[in-house]
Amino acid sequence: MKKILVTIKTSDEIKHKIINETNNVEIHFIDKNDLNKDIIKQYNAIIGNVNPELLENSNIEWLHLETAGIDKYTKIPDKIQLTNSKGAYSEAIAEYILGSILIMYKRFDQYIKNQKYHSWKYLGEIKQLKNSNICVVGLGDIGNTFALKAHLLGANVFGVKKTISNKPEYIQKIYTTDNLEEILGKSDIVVLILPSTKDTRNLFDYKLLSKIKKDSLLINVGRGDTVVTEDLIKLLEEKHFGGVVLDVCNPEPLPINSKLWQFDNVLITPHISGNYSMEYSYNKVIDIAIENINNFSDSKQLINIVNKGEGY
Repeated sequence: MKKILVTIKTSDEIKHKIINETNNVEIHFIDKNDLNKDIIKQYNAIIGNVNPELLENSNIEWLHLETAGIDKYTKIPDKIQLTNSKGAYSEAIAEYILGSILIMYKRFDQYIKNQKYHSWKYLGEIKQLKNSNICVVGLGDIGNTFALKAHLLGANVFGVKKTISNKPEYIQKIYTTDNLEEILGKSDIVVLILPSTKDTRNLFDYKLLSKIKKDSLLINVGRGDTVVTEDLIKLLEEKHFGGVVLDVCNPEPLPINSKLWQFDNVLITPHISGNYSMEYSYNKVIDIAIENINNFSDSKQLINIVNKGEGY
């Protein structure tokens, strides 16, 4: 019988759910901070984001991450199969993107600031989401979930992927990263949902950021290191963007003395668009883990298998 260690924070109710809905496995629960190599050697699989250094010379056959991102786990031993919780955070992040667009387009951020000063002041025209051109860079599960919602609200959505595949009806056209500049110059809103890989790190430097249409809205909910922070600041100083929304930054946490804090048209949140901010996401993580535990115990194909070499 396979022995599985669960390090995700769980209530007694969730522990009972996991035990009751899995078959032919021995499951133990432990706080990831209490782990060491001696404990890990007793198990065949781990559910949760543990310190990757602890996996060296272990008996672990399979590691399942509670996150979608795999940044820290691309170099774990080849013998360990890696899966993630792709799909658990799509709804939360898609709603975050929609919310941030409406905040910036309707000037809610500015009116909230004025409210503190009891200022009854009209701040001028607002922008319309319907008929706007949105470029989604990173058309994975999150990107597609957002794209469908934006399409239903009347936006024209364009996608960017590493390779072109079948186009959903809610996408106007799919571009590859090789012709990214073409669509950036036509987009009113650019949404970055990229993982951190050798191909994406520092991809959006001054040259590429400057190709984005002036006065557009830039949103990054992927990884902070896909954008060169200094170059973004330079373009903000040049008043290139109509607005910028950052849920991810480089570095994180964003230093208190970063120039990014000083711009009135920049909205910064501390990497909260996903995580467990929404209960639905946590419940989905648990459901994905349970499905994969049963697949593992029955020697079936795991879901959400990650290509460690590609980084996603």
